[in-house]
Amino acid sequence: MRARRTPAVGATLRWSAHRFPFVHDEAAGLRAFVPVGSVCVDAEAGYGLSTWVPAALGDWCGRGRLGLPVRRGLPVHGRAHVTEGAHGPGPDAEFHASRTVVPPVNTLDQPVRESGLERPAFVKADVEGTELAVLKGGSATLRRHRPTELLEVERRRLAKYGAHPADVLRRLRGFGYQAHRRRHGHWAPVSRVTDDCRNHLFTA
Repeated sequence: MRARRTPAVGATLRWSAHRFPFVHDEAAGLRAFVPVGSVCVDAEAGYGLSTWVPAALGDWCGRGRLGLPVRRGLPVHGRAHVTEGAHGPGPDAEFHASRTVVPPVNTLDQPVRESGLERPAFVKADVEGTELAVLKGGSATLRRHRPTELLEVERRRLAKYGAHPADVLRRLRGFGYQAHRRRHGHWAPVSRVTDDCRNHLFTA
C-alpha cells in the first residue's frame, strides 16, 4: 500500500502546486532533492499536507503551549503557533479568539537519535516564526546528516519571537548551507532572504 501511496501523494502535490494557494509552488521543484524512499521530516502548523503527528518541534524537550486561533468558531490549524517566547500576537492579532493546546515538544535531534532513523534527507519546516528554534534543536542532525531543507522564512513571523531572516541564514551558513529561491521553474542561489519570497531551499 505504501509503495503505491507515496508516489501518488507526490504526484498530487506537484499537480496542485500551481493550482491551489495552500500548496506551495516550491513543492513542484523538490523531486531532485527527495529521492524515492527518503526519510523526511514535515514540521508544519496544523495537520500538514502529507503527515499528522501530534507533537511540536523546538529547541527543548518537554511539554509546550500552542495557541490555536479561532475564526467564526472554527480552529484555524494552519496558524497554530508556539506561545513560549512570543512577544505579543504579531500577525495573529487578526484573530479575536484562540484555544490553548498542550502537546509534547521534541527537538529534531531527539527522534533522529532515539528512534534510530535512517539518514534524514529532507526537512520541511513551516512553523509560524519558530523556524530558528527548530534549527537550534536540530544542530546535531544538520551537522551529521546534512538534509536539504525547505523553510518558510517570514520577517513578520520571526519578529514575533525576536528573530530576523538574517539569523536563520547565518545559522545555516554556519553548517555550510546555501540558500535558494524558486525562479522561472528553477532553484537560483541567493545571498539573502527577501520579503517577496516566503519559502527558501537550503542545500549543504
